[in-house]
Amino acid sequence: MAVWAFCLLGCLCASCSSNDATGGEEESKVTLPDRRMFILNEGSYETNNAGITFYAPSNDASIIGDIYKAQNTAALGQYGQWMVAHRENIYVAVNGSNYLSMMNNACVEQRRLSFSAYPELQGGVRDVVAYGNCLYADFYGGMVAKINASTLEIEKIQSGVGQNVEKMTVAGGKLYVTNAYKIDDKGSYVYLDEVVVLDVNTLEKMKTIKVDVNPNFVMTMGDKVAVVSYGDYYTVGYSLQLIDPGNDAVAKLNVQANRCCVWRGKLFFSLSTYNYESNDYTTTFGVYDLQTGSVGKEDVLLDMPATLCRESVSMLDVDTDTDELYIGTTDYFSNGDVYRFGSDGRFKERFETGSVNPKVAVFVNR
Repeated sequence: MAVWAFCLLGCLCASCSSNDATGGEEESKVTLPDRRMFILNEGSYETNNAGITFYAPSNDASIIGDIYKAQNTAALGQYGQWMVAHRENIYVAVNGSNYLSMMNNACVEQRRLSFSAYPELQGGVRDVVAYGNCLYADFYGGMVAKINASTLEIEKIQSGVGQNVEKMTVAGGKLYVTNAYKIDDKGSYVYLDEVVVLDVNTLEKMKTIKVDVNPNFVMTMGDKVAVVSYGDYYTVGYSLQLIDPGNDAVAKLNVQANRCCVWRGKLFFSLSTYNYESNDYTTTFGVYDLQTGSVGKEDVLLDMPATLCRESVSMLDVDTDTDELYIGTTDYFSNGDVYRFGSDGRFKERFETGSVNPKVAVFVNR
């Protein structure tokens, strides 16, 4: 597979954490071990091939390439956008098919919320985050919906949050929403530089924070909010910033990254860049120490396969029970790969997901 660019350590807020769950075994068509990892694969363009991979972190069961299809005898749909484990359920936002699925800890669907009945939500769901007994979903067109996590009933829809919003996170009683771009009257993309702050209870807009252009990813890490901006893909590159929820001040880290997660107490990041002449990717990794403000790039990953440096990174997730790191890669056409590293940073194994574009993983303990 081709590789994508530079990698950051620290990605993936709530979806990175393990989830203690119990129910749902009587509905499962397959026998699953107690420790489970589920990987959401976005799928490829207009092929309706999103799916969920099952993997056993304890290596006590075989990989299932699409456990959603195996359990529900149906395809997940078009463009698996995001997934989060919360309490005893797993929630998946499917963008092109524009619905939210609630599954048990064996990936058996319990409920589904289709957004087709809501005219204002036809831009397509982009993200889902969980907080308390609520889910928050955002949509192209600048909408954010507050949803009951148990019933999947929509409690409120807030309009006018932005133009085309992407990722969200909750910190300090506030919902941080990235406002990435708009399309002007000539049909051209205009990249924006905003993170919109909403009250997590009322969804009322509190303020707009200026960040680097085209913010696409945001996550909570400790007492900070990390923001990854993608730039304009031509003259302005990727960048990483931190927001302090106490006063919403922005600190620019002088770090280029397009993926990040929290690993071993530091912000781990990746950068994947495409070389048009050689038709391949160069990917590098690094860590940012929040305490010292230092950036390290040497010996972050040990015994790293050479293939990983030539593939595009599409997923960074950490099993918080074991502190092991999982790096997903994609070429956007064939099945993705996942590289597993131990808590000591040493390479352990590589496996294929069985579908295209691994995007996010969640870990469940039965």
